[in-house]
Amino acid sequence: MVVAFLVSPFFAIFIVFLTLLVFSCKQKNRFDKLKPDERRFYQRAPQSTFLISTVISFDSWLNYWFNKRIKPLNKKKIMKIVKKSIHETKDLLGEQIEFKKGAKLFLKEASENSLAFVGTSTMETMFTKIAETRVLLINYIRKNKDILNEKIDKPLLITGLPRSGSTLLYNLLALDPKSRAPKFWEMIHWSNPTPPATKQQSLTNNHERYTRAVARLAEIQKLVPSMIEEMNKSHYAMPNEIEEELLTLFQSYILQIHMPFANQQFEDWFCDQYNKTDAYKYLYIFLQMLQSGWKPESHWVLKTPLHGLYIQNLLEQFNDANVIITHRTPLAVVASFSKYLASQCAFSFIDGTLDKRKIGRGQLRVCSEIANRIMQYRDSLPAQKQQNFIDVDYDQLVKNPIETVRSIYKQSNKQFTPEFEQLIKDYLLQNPQGKHGRAEYTNEEFGLSETQIKNTFDKYIQRHLSHLSKKN
Repeated sequence: MVVAFLVSPFFAIFIVFLTLLVFSCKQKNRFDKLKPDERRFYQRAPQSTFLISTVISFDSWLNYWFNKRIKPLNKKKIMKIVKKSIHETKDLLGEQIEFKKGAKLFLKEASENSLAFVGTSTMETMFTKIAETRVLLINYIRKNKDILNEKIDKPLLITGLPRSGSTLLYNLLALDPKSRAPKFWEMIHWSNPTPPATKQQSLTNNHERYTRAVARLAEIQKLVPSMIEEMNKSHYAMPNEIEEELLTLFQSYILQIHMPFANQQFEDWFCDQYNKTDAYKYLYIFLQMLQSGWKPESHWVLKTPLHGLYIQNLLEQFNDANVIITHRTPLAVVASFSKYLASQCAFSFIDGTLDKRKIGRGQLRVCSEIANRIMQYRDSLPAQKQQNFIDVDYDQLVKNPIETVRSIYKQSNKQFTPEFEQLIKDYLLQNPQGKHGRAEYTNEEFGLSETQIKNTFDKYIQRHLSHLSKKN
């Protein structure tokens, strides 16, 4: 039997495969081939399991020498699923022209030569799940049309520059027992978002979707052990935690976290403030669905820095919101968020191909557009509407978090109770700054200089950070 195997074609195939596998694993990766002075501009791929590392190496070798992939990105199949989703939700979501355009541009520009095996696999899964999630949501609403009568009353909406204290403020404001903030597992596209959780289920995470989200995150942690830890240094995200409704904007292919995958055309579409009306209608419908399971006694607390890029679209849907704008010196913001994106995307790229300078350029544009559009929009409003905006300085928030929240409640005519204050004190005691580690970064590694950032944000700094302009 052994002899028969040794002389069979299967043995020859096995030997060829084994040789290629060993050869591919011994190849220098692209990072090692970079010149020493270039390496600081490229994000290292995080360490993964031996099996995944071997598959990635072999896939990279196939791509380099034969322009073949173990699992190529099937763009035609994905677009077919996207079009099917549009057809099945047209009655409530309309033609969804921008949804289709966003998907098409992203897939067109996704650089397969730079994507590792993990990247092509996860991208195809993500696009498919997003399209399916939209169908599941609309199917549920068709059967429960009263959901469309839900009103999201006077929410507190946090936006502004990323990495400007908005996550700390979000966590504090969401402690109010009369408020509600959406959780990671309630929004993520990994599974059917319906039916919505009840108050008890949301507060205790007693739901099958939570269990599935935990299992999915455990899979990622097992495959790429260091990725979650590195990401959490910048932004702690776990299924049981409240999370940005950016996860719902993902479902309109507003893929901020995945911008390093694509190039200029998608970036231009992403930054266009005049084509996101449908995305914000979808966000509102999604929140209506969540509220049909649990309506907060007082108000929703929502937070996404990216809302600043589409501030007009946001407030067309949430026209009675109190909008909280967090402010911090851009010198600390742009590279910090760029670092988060690099950590988020690194596992999807072939080692030595994720150029941090590209990320830096992209985020300098996005962050400056956020700052400028918020200022322009506020300037266009009558004095009465200006009162709906509340400015929060990062340094003051960190120094006096309770007084900052108290001031927000006073300006938004909400009741700041002793119970709420005690919950804030307990949270601050249990969650000191840097609890999950600190990400290290510099402006220079993302191809940015202090002068460049100051000049780009000059108007913003003069208006909102004049106390820093002399220092910086």
